[in-house]
Amino acid sequence: MSASDDEGFTLLETLVGLAIFVFAFAAMVRAATDGMRHAARADVTRRATRVGQVLLAAWSVEAGRAVGRREGVESGMAWTLDETPYRPAFAPRAKLAAGTIRVYAGRTPGGRAVVTFTEIKASAP
Repeated sequence: MSASDDEGFTLLETLVGLAIFVFAFAAMVRAATDGMRHAARADVTRRATRVGQVLLAAWSVEAGRAVGRREGVESGMAWTLDETPYRPAFAPRAKLAAGTIRVYAGRTPGGRAVVTFTEIKASAP
């Protein structure tokens, strides 16, 4: 075997090395895009939670005054508030209201809500 036979890589070794590189690079790109997608989803959930908390705090003050459905848009996110009288069996004379707030990712309600809050409060006098 001469010295010229041991120098460099064969075509097969080069192709195997290139294939390993391509698979590793594809895995890194996928991990990066998955991370960005999850970060965007977490941001939408954080914003929706904040909108829901603000709406819930406002509803807590006026619970029982406007039974029915209300809708709106807050910070670019659609929301719905469904309020119903709540009469528990153990206290049928209690004046309570149940409110369910749903916050959606878009500017129109529809599809699956990002966050949902349900609370029971004493009705406002």
